[in-house]
Amino acid sequence: MSDVTWHRSGHYVVVVARWDVRERAAMVALLRRTSTEKAERELVQRLTEEASAAAVLRERLAPVDLFSDPVEEAIAEAQEEIASWEEEGIQVIALGDDH
Repeated sequence: MSDVTWHRSGHYVVVVARWDVRERAAMVALLRRTSTEKAERELVQRLTEEASAAAVLRERLAPVDLFSDPVEEAIAEAQEEIASWEEEGIQVIALGDDH
């Protein structure tokens, strides 16, 4: 699996692997911060080979400080975005899930 299909205007948002809600949100957060198609493909390749989306997001964002955790903030924002998609009838489906 080397591609991600991400259709915001379609009926589905498709992400990689069998992930829980947190991993899916981390993937959405990562894709929001990835500016090129090539970088998206490299990200997906890395995730299919070894890492969790939350771990890669932690590597890419600023470290935790006493007042905030950028990873948790990014995941929370992505979870809100996913919830709004679901309210509009858009499903977030991890490849391999039954659908």
